[in-house]
Amino acid sequence: MFASIIDRVSALINKHHFLFLNSISIGGTVIGMGLGYLYQFLCARNLSLADYGILGVLVGVWASLTLPLSAITSVLVRELAKLHDSPAKSDFLLIKYMRKIGLYSVVFAMAGAVLSYLAGQPLLALLLLGIPAMVLVAISNAWLQVRERIIELTLVQQGQNLLKVLALLLFLYLGWGLAGAVLALPVYAVLLFLLLGVWLRGRLHPKPEPIEIHLGRVFILLLAWQFVSQLMLYEDLFAVKYFLGDEPAGLYNAAEITAKILVFLGTAIGLVLLPKIAKLGAAEVRAKGLPLLGISMALLVPVFIGFQLLGQPFMLLFFGAKFAGSVPPFLVLSIGMLLAAWAQLLGLFLLARGEEKSLVLAFGAALVLNAAVQWVVVPSGGLVAAAWGVSGVFLLLVLGLCMLLYRKVFSQESAPA
Repeated sequence: MFASIIDRVSALINKHHFLFLNSISIGGTVIGMGLGYLYQFLCARNLSLADYGILGVLVGVWASLTLPLSAITSVLVRELAKLHDSPAKSDFLLIKYMRKIGLYSVVFAMAGAVLSYLAGQPLLALLLLGIPAMVLVAISNAWLQVRERIIELTLVQQGQNLLKVLALLLFLYLGWGLAGAVLALPVYAVLLFLLLGVWLRGRLHPKPEPIEIHLGRVFILLLAWQFVSQLMLYEDLFAVKYFLGDEPAGLYNAAEITAKILVFLGTAIGLVLLPKIAKLGAAEVRAKGLPLLGISMALLVPVFIGFQLLGQPFMLLFFGAKFAGSVPPFLVLSIGMLLAAWAQLLGLFLLARGEEKSLVLAFGAALVLNAAVQWVVVPSGGLVAAAWGVSGVFLLLVLGLCMLLYRKVFSQESAPA
């Protein structure tokens, strides 16, 4: 009887494999986000409003430098997915790019740190020292994603946020204030890679089989796409800091970082979506790929509704009364971040079908438009105008990506051979 129950559970999981993996990824991401937002809440309550605004800009720089590393993950996922039946070859590719890209990242980070310090930006120099570790974590995540080891991947996400909070608590206890909040970022990155490296070492193929794949053009295009898409998520905050000052930036940072829960959940869903779409043959994309994309986008809607209904008590509970001014932009930014998450999922779908150049052009145009919009609306309209501005641009981007999806993928597949 017990064996029969196990068989039925296994059959149910196999039937709904996509949703099962998403449940693991989303559940782990929610726990990880809870720890990540604990970092934000601790900073908001222990730093002045002005220092929190400065921290928001520095975290934006960190995100703009590290989150595009998912370009490495995305490229390797697509290539490793093609080798999923040859683990010896995929492991060789993993080790090769860890060595090659890791070396480049160390040179870049050290040079950038020295230049930042000489330019009078010691906090930025501290951030740059954590970049190589995050590069190596991104490469390792590609291996976990292709092997569909979603549990381990979500543990990595949770681990990085736990390490970040623990480092922050230590530095706040030591009385390091803003500097300690910044230092916690590179410290957690280095610790995370050391732990992940030890775990991976015993799980790679004992005799990797050499394979030569040149990913230069694809990687540059994907790096450009990821950098542009992440920079776009922070353009409005940078504009608020530039035009309105540190304290308004602190209020806006609280609103934006909370609304970005939708984007982070979109990232979790994308971890499952990308390898699924990359493994589909051309004839399967319409029948199997489009429903998976629709399910992925729909999973974000309940969270958005919750934000709209409970936004004010949610913000005041976690950030405190001094952040009451964050509520109006938060409600608007929730719209923008839902659209941003949808744009991200559409982009991953197109990436899986080889449309890197089109993604760079689409997101690049949105980046330029968003900069122009923020330049016009922020000085006169303030925080809410900045939120509406970025939301409007993301709406146009989603519509453009839907048109691109139809023209570049589905209309071509429906054309006669």
